[in-house]
Amino acid sequence: MPEAEHAEKSVLSVLLRHSDAYINRAKGEGLIPEMFHNAACAKLLTVIYDLHDKGVEVEDVSVMEYLHDRKELDRVGGPEGLMAIRGAAQNFQHWEEHSKIVRDRYARRGLIRAAEAVVDSAQNDGAEEAQRIMREAIDAAQVATAQERVFYTMLEAMDRFGERIVNVRNGTSPAQPTGIAQIDEINGGMRPGELWIACGATSSGKSALAYQMSIPALDAGKKVLIYTLEMTVDEVIARLFACRGRIDIGDILSSDGVSPQTVQRLKLQKSGLQDAQIRICDKPNMSIDYVCAHAEMEQGLGDVGLVVVDYIQLLEGGRKSSDTQEQELALYSRRLKQLAKKLDCPVISPAQINDDGYLRGSRAIGMDADVLLKIKSDGISVDKYRNGPRNTLLPLGLMGQYQRFETMDFKPQNQYGR
Repeated sequence: MPEAEHAEKSVLSVLLRHSDAYINRAKGEGLIPEMFHNAACAKLLTVIYDLHDKGVEVEDVSVMEYLHDRKELDRVGGPEGLMAIRGAAQNFQHWEEHSKIVRDRYARRGLIRAAEAVVDSAQNDGAEEAQRIMREAIDAAQVATAQERVFYTMLEAMDRFGERIVNVRNGTSPAQPTGIAQIDEINGGMRPGELWIACGATSSGKSALAYQMSIPALDAGKKVLIYTLEMTVDEVIARLFACRGRIDIGDILSSDGVSPQTVQRLKLQKSGLQDAQIRICDKPNMSIDYVCAHAEMEQGLGDVGLVVVDYIQLLEGGRKSSDTQEQELALYSRRLKQLAKKLDCPVISPAQINDDGYLRGSRAIGMDADVLLKIKSDGISVDKYRNGPRNTLLPLGLMGQYQRFETMDFKPQNQYGR
């Protein structure tokens, strides 16, 4: 198994020599005894943390007494072994490098054990269980190798908040526009880490709304991922072209052939979007795991600006035999929200509503969403906006031929519908 005994001893040496400065740092960075392959090193870190938690000063005498009283001094090689570990690092300058090596070897050992378990599971339990083991191993390895700080101090948090205020004043807010003025005016657009749900009845235009909101990101050169579970790639492109170029979708998809005028307009759209960083996946029966895994892979190849999952209630996978549909959909919405935070970009997902006007299958979808837009016969209702006003009805209606929402003059109707 991969190991790095010198790095492990060097990390402990710094903790023993500079306990006041480095023990809290080690804890904050998630350094745990299980990460140490050498049994003596793992035991010594446990002792250091235990003494520190009890408010006892961590120094040679206290550590020696702790081990002696419990008859465990031999577990670190006796007094000579303890002193050898203490002297492993002459200074603290290589702390980060040594702790990184410790994490790396720990992650490698975990992946090796997981690989063996995946092989065994694939042979005996099936693909789903093998994939679960693989996902958990990858997550564990990422956590182990991450040396990011997980907390902000008050001063750091205030500085971060101050930067946000300055950016808004300078017009450099991280929010990206939806391309629909009435929505952008509410709070500037879609912010990184937000989950947007565009819900509506069948054929109300919920997919069209999601695709329309993706166009500003495409035009800005951002990478946009579209996972479509009900359309094909060519249907998605047809709707994007129709929306962006105000081209009649009926002319584009006409069974009688596309007119010369429409062909020219389509060529203009092709020219305008040929360099766009769009990735479209139309595989059938996509699972939430599939979507999240591929989105994270794309993030590794270059920042993702927006993710569209069309639509949430068509996702599969992740359901246990004892789960209800409500629990299953709650898992999907939670995973999409986590994906938005992990990729640091907005995620948009259309969703169906039932005959009573509620989200079909699970109200948890709306609870996890940062923004919930509901398409109604008299406009788009902002039912939820975590960082802005809600319960607002926007005078936006679907122009079906162009697959886009625009301002409409909704005249009040009398009891006769006129």
